[in-house]
Amino acid sequence: MKNGIYLLALFLFLTFAGIVISGGRSQAAQVSAERTPESRVAEVRKIEVAIKPDLYPNAYLDDDGNPAGYDIELAKLIDERLPQYEFIYVPLPQDAILLGVEIGKYPVAISSFAKSPEREEKYLFPSENIGAVTFGLVVRTENKDIDSLAILSKHPELKIEPIPSASQGQIIMERYNNAHPESPIAFKVGEWANSADSLKWLADKRYDAALLGVNGFHELLNKLGYQDKLVFNTVVGNKTWSLFHKGEERFAEDYSRVLKELKDEGIANDLMIKYFGVNLFEHLQELK
Repeated sequence: MKNGIYLLALFLFLTFAGIVISGGRSQAAQVSAERTPESRVAEVRKIEVAIKPDLYPNAYLDDDGNPAGYDIELAKLIDERLPQYEFIYVPLPQDAILLGVEIGKYPVAISSFAKSPEREEKYLFPSENIGAVTFGLVVRTENKDIDSLAILSKHPELKIEPIPSASQGQIIMERYNNAHPESPIAFKVGEWANSADSLKWLADKRYDAALLGVNGFHELLNKLGYQDKLVFNTVVGNKTWSLFHKGEERFAEDYSRVLKELKDEGIANDLMIKYFGVNLFEHLQELK
């Protein structure tokens, strides 16, 4: 009799325990299923993003010292769609940016960089380009017919402004010279110059030609009153990129996925028109 009572009590205990355990698992499974991918992020990774402070209108500091520009605004939208990351913007000079990303101090640099074989050896380029830039020869009106690097190469008497080191301008000039060894263009590599200074040097005949990006050119030309003195002749339209440290493949994949979404949705195009007045994605062209 006692054994029967004992077995009945044990049976009731195990049945009750099973119901409790099963119910607990079911409730836990329901809570897990209701969580969004964002709420399941265990830890947000803070990303120090290296940016240029004076690359108007791509990346610069506004009057309040806050990061602004086309690249920066697009990066902020990317950050909003990647809850596992938090972007922290660090303004730096060009050389510090390149070295910092190469050694891994900064996982990424977002300031419209050009792609080259040399850079591909040092950095990871994402699958999606962030923007585009048009480069041209700026000359005085009396030299307006010099509208390509091919024609410039036939005028060694013209003095070319030094090309900033590690810049898109240097990459463009070297690409042209490598493709035309029979008629290379002699140029010097120098420090980064203020765009206003570059235009003043041309107007004052200190130099005869400069290879510059179109970004902000016409606005600055009007501001300086050089509309009748200088002209901009487009020679190439390049894609621009963000640079990643090699080893940041997963981060680069996440970044590119969201960047593609923003481009497909037309948001990147809208920002391009906002900052440049034109959709530069439509103005890519081969070097001439």
